[in-house]
Order: sequence, then C-alpha cells, then structure tokens
Amino acid sequence: MAGLGNPKTVNVSLAQMTRLLIHASESNRTWLRDFKDDVVRIDSDLYEVLLAYQSITGSGELTRPAA
Repeated sequence: MAGLGNPKTVNVSLAQMTRLLIHASESNRTWLRDFKDDVVRIDSDLYEVLLAYQSITGSGELTRPAA
C-alpha cells in the first residue's frame, strides 16, 4: 500500500536541486505541480537568508512557521 511506509530521504546539493527545479519551472513541467504542497526541510540559516531576500525584493510567498 502506497504511503504507509516511512518516508525516505536523500541528500542532494542545493545547487543541483535549484538548477533542476528552475529548469522544470521554466519548462512548465506538469510533474512539478504534483509536489507543490510537499514540505521540504532546510537549514535555518538558509531560511533566514530567504526571508531577508524576500523582504528586500518583495517576491515569493515564504512565511515564518508557527512557533
């Protein structure tokens, strides 16, 4: 049965992941929408940088998680 096992994780560099995601987004790949609600775990330092970048540029929809 799908979805009953423990979730599996892998390590991938941010550079590799962003290149692939940017390409998929720019190519309007349908499969990318299948994962739009998935949650990813990132380092808190990267999260703070992303929040600052969003604040400076006024872009994106990144929000602080509830405490």
